[in-house]
Amino acid sequence: MTIINRRTFIADRGKVQAVIDLLRTAAQDAHYPYRVCSSYYGAFDAVVLEVEFDSIAAMEEAWAEVNARPGMAEFMDKWYAVTCTGGSNEVWLLEGRG
Repeated sequence: MTIINRRTFIADRGKVQAVIDLLRTAAQDAHYPYRVCSSYYGAFDAVVLEVEFDSIAAMEEAWAEVNARPGMAEFMDKWYAVTCTGGSNEVWLLEGRG
């Protein structure tokens, strides 16, 4: 089974690239496939992070590891400086692939 965790973030006006850069930097050592997407058509100032996991347990373990990393408090300070409240955190089951 493949789990896709899709997290949508709203960047402050003019800060989309900063959000993308922070996500790319944070994900450099990722152990799971991920995608960082920005909106071309659709929601304004939206950035999406999609990460694939083998199970819900693997997803929960991975996010716990991310949150326990040294420097996470500093990262979050930078994150909150470029993002707005809101967004979404969705978990999807992959049912097919082409």
